[in-house]
Amino acid sequence: MYNEKYPKVIIDLNAFRHNINYIKQKFKNSKIILPIKANAYGHGDIIISKEAEKIGIEYLAIARLSEGIKLRENGIKIPIINFGIEFDNNILYAIQYNIELSTGMLDNIKEIEEYAKRINKIVPIHLKVNTGMNRLGVNLEDALNLAKYINNSKYLKLKSVYTHFARSDDDIEFTKEQITKFNNLKNQLNQNKIFAEFYHLFNSGAILGDYEFNPEDYIRPGIMVYGYSPFKESNLKPVMTFVSKVIH
Repeated sequence: MYNEKYPKVIIDLNAFRHNINYIKQKFKNSKIILPIKANAYGHGDIIISKEAEKIGIEYLAIARLSEGIKLRENGIKIPIINFGIEFDNNILYAIQYNIELSTGMLDNIKEIEEYAKRINKIVPIHLKVNTGMNRLGVNLEDALNLAKYINNSKYLKLKSVYTHFARSDDDIEFTKEQITKFNNLKNQLNQNKIFAEFYHLFNSGAILGDYEFNPEDYIRPGIMVYGYSPFKESNLKPVMTFVSKVIH
């Protein structure tokens, strides 16, 4: 019988758990949002998600709705946040599959609200704020107004406010500026009696770096969970091994 032994990919869940434990030792009381986008960076989204569920990871994160639906249809039950922006019927599918939505645009918030109203359900919203990445998210000067709209809506709940670092692994001063901007926004929200359930901004570079951190914030360790570091970091273990055979 034909048997293809090579090449093959080995996923080491012990290494995955080791990397999670390393993060938990450094951030003892912080809850984790685990990015599982792009097939868990090629490591297998289902196998990683099931292991994450076993060890008590609080949240999974995806980039596209289809990724979240795949997880739900394979029995994954823990909360999932979609970092992408969804429109039209995708909003309804996200609600039906219990996948929480990100947004940074008023029109999109109103669209989500309309779907929530249609099915008479309170829908959690994660407000993404641009502090310097300049990719997705509402600009700082407009963030308060969007948060107010969500906070005042009968059908929406401000679940979290978050931002993304542009260069946490190689530009300390720029990253510190982003942290300051984000903390100023948090203070502004608090002064207006707007309180998200949680906040998150630390990615792998920030977690492995040396930045001032609010222990009440969640953390988003991405590529480091799979054993890769932007620094000369010896405490992480690669989760994937690619095995082949030299033929010539």
